[in-house]
Amino acid sequence: MPNFNHARFLPQSVGSVLGQTYSDWRLIVSDNASTDESLQVLAGFDDPRISIIRQDINVGLMPNINLLLGQLTGDFSVVLPADDWWEPTFLEETVSMLDAH
Repeated sequence: MPNFNHARFLPQSVGSVLGQTYSDWRLIVSDNASTDESLQVLAGFDDPRISIIRQDINVGLMPNINLLLGQLTGDFSVVLPADDWWEPTFLEETVSMLDAH
């Protein structure tokens, strides 16, 4: 999840990941030197599947996404913008479709 100054959206976006019916996931949030309360909001999520990376300077959207892509270790990956959210069955349905092919 790339983030820059989206503290107001993080409760819903991160919450939508926490509420997934598929529970074998890892969320990496790369904060792109936000100047709002993003880090404080993210610190409020207590789940070992969530990792937070903090950029010291704003590197721009695509370099921030590329940094995230370099952290991936799983079989499947999805980029969730910080101002978006998933329906509860999103990961379950997506993994099921990908496994079928």
